[in-house]
Amino acid sequence: LERKMAADKLLVEELKWILERDMPNLIGLLDLSMTQCESIVSQNMANPAGSGQQKAILLQSSLHVDVIKGHLFVKGDSITKAEITLRLPTRAGHKVAKTSIREHDAFRLVQIQDACNYFLKAFQKHKAVLYRLTDLKNPQSIVQVIGEIQQVLLMAVSSLKNPKLRTIADIHAHSVRKVLKPSLPEDILLDIHVKESNVVMTMLQLTSWTKNSMHGQSSNSESVLLGNYVGSCLQLSSQVHEVASQYQIQSVIPWLDDVLKDMKKGIRICQEIIDKLNTFRCIVLPQKE
Repeated sequence: LERKMAADKLLVEELKWILERDMPNLIGLLDLSMTQCESIVSQNMANPAGSGQQKAILLQSSLHVDVIKGHLFVKGDSITKAEITLRLPTRAGHKVAKTSIREHDAFRLVQIQDACNYFLKAFQKHKAVLYRLTDLKNPQSIVQVIGEIQQVLLMAVSSLKNPKLRTIADIHAHSVRKVLKPSLPEDILLDIHVKESNVVMTMLQLTSWTKNSMHGQSSNSESVLLGNYVGSCLQLSSQVHEVASQYQIQSVIPWLDDVLKDMKKGIRICQEIIDKLNTFRCIVLPQKE
């Protein structure tokens, strides 16, 4: 019993030291990271028109030399302007197709919007409890609050890190087709999405045959594995369209890269706080008079 009492006393003293010394520093670091991130998000999302136009050049992949090139202008969560050139391989050599996105037909990058909405929810919760955290004497209460903030930050990062893979049917019906002027040839599909802090453009070149043809019977599937669409099929009326080739380029969005880094830093600090306090979850210090 005496050993247990001595061990409990030692835990209480250690908890006091962590709450008085470690927690203010960690919470201060978390506040700095969250505040920096909120400033970048607000500057680019709340009033994108006032933040200037940022040019994101989509660099060609060394694997897809000269096949696909694009210059994008990104404001907040939207591509406000784009110039896209496709150099399409054909049996006779190649053909060139050009298309664009104009400002009155801006294309929204929904993943950025979702990530920023989740972050702002985490930021509001963080600010609501910030000054109360250093006064809490119950480790379990602190862990619960920090865990809730961390969970929303994880959802924000996941919105960017794990884009939902679209089927060929999804891409064919995707809204980017509606904003491209002039329209692309029927045998070309274009997809634009966000992966972490990169905007990614994927071009799919299709071959077609009639539904009753024996050609390609074994490949009639819309399944997508790890973003590889080659061999996937789309059936429209009596025609079956199969992805014969796939080309992809990407470029980082600098402000989004900064936001992602700050959110990941916030998640790490939250985890450090949780790890430090989990040992003391059953201890409650007496409140000061």
